[in-house]
Amino acid sequence: MRRANWKQAHPEENRAYQKAYRQKHKRRLSEQNKDWRQRNIEHVRRYNANYKAEHAAEIAVRRKEINQTEAFRIKNRLRVKRWIERNAERHRLTRLKYYHRNRHRIQQARRDKKNRNPEDHLKRIRAYREKNREAIRARQKRWAKANPEAYRLYARNRRVRKRGLPVEHARIKAFIRHVKKLKSVPCYYCGTRLSKNEITIEHIVPIQNKGGHTSDNVCVCCSACNCSKKNTPLTKWQTPRLNQFVLAL
Repeated sequence: MRRANWKQAHPEENRAYQKAYRQKHKRRLSEQNKDWRQRNIEHVRRYNANYKAEHAAEIAVRRKEINQTEAFRIKNRLRVKRWIERNAERHRLTRLKYYHRNRHRIQQARRDKKNRNPEDHLKRIRAYREKNREAIRARQKRWAKANPEAYRLYARNRRVRKRGLPVEHARIKAFIRHVKKLKSVPCYYCGTRLSKNEITIEHIVPIQNKGGHTSDNVCVCCSACNCSKKNTPLTKWQTPRLNQFVLAL
């Protein structure tokens, strides 16, 4: 009774004593608290749920104030970074799952950000490529080896765009798909019948001579004609396999 009276009569001294005691026995008190919470986990959960329900508005205001402090942001970033390092695979799968669930929204947000700040976007891309040059090259080589047809199409498109020439990517892909469905196709130059494994895609007017990558400038030909013609203009290309096409020009 006298102790309770003393606490009421000397609140400042009591708080100072309690603080000093907790600081001195911090580890022991922490272990005791943890042990008690584990033994009374259901009670703790009910208490936390009731407290959050009764003080929801107060908690929201306090949390907002804390989140706005720079010290909290730094501490939280470090905490998140440590967690990611310990759970790298789980973090990767969670991000992948989230991306597939919200893919269209994420892509639209990226496009909007790119359109708002095109110069910043280019700076970030250049910085990333400079920092990860070797990894990007290795990844591109693996992709090109696994997707030879797509890589050849990409390379053609890139060469054409660098020269500022027209590109009809979708129509070219549709043309190639249609050709590969056929049982056999004649060579555009010599007329030899070709199976789908023997065809090559050729630019009638070479890209080097300002021929675009468009549906009216590509044809199907055999590898012999393709290798013989190369970048030579059609009117200057001479071969005994060529029939009346050049004569008709």
